Amino acid sequence: RLDGRSFTFLNRKAAVHFQNKWAPRKICWTAAYRRALKKDVEITTRRRHQRSVKSNVVVRGYSGLDSKDLAAKRRTTSLSADARKAAMAELKKAKRTKQ
Repeated sequence: RLDGRSFTFLNRKAAVHFQNKWAPRKICWTAAYRRALKKDVEITTRRRHQRSVKSNVVVRGYSGLDSKDLAAKRRTTSLSADARKAAMAELKKAKRTKQ
């Protein structure tokens, strides 16, 4: 080739066909031939739509905790997160005043 590109082939038969510049669409054992003459059987599948599953969320207790205890625990963690944010804000404010 003029641009110096090298080719690798699966077997000698494919290499010879390429070197002789035979069109792959005219050689009956190639994939290009089967595609050009629509020899392959294409299986068309209809895509199914996913239906969203609507369900009611039920909170159940586990490992000795009731659902009420779990809800209370969630509330305390959200409160501690708010407290943590407030403490961080105070620290940032203190840093600004030092500078």
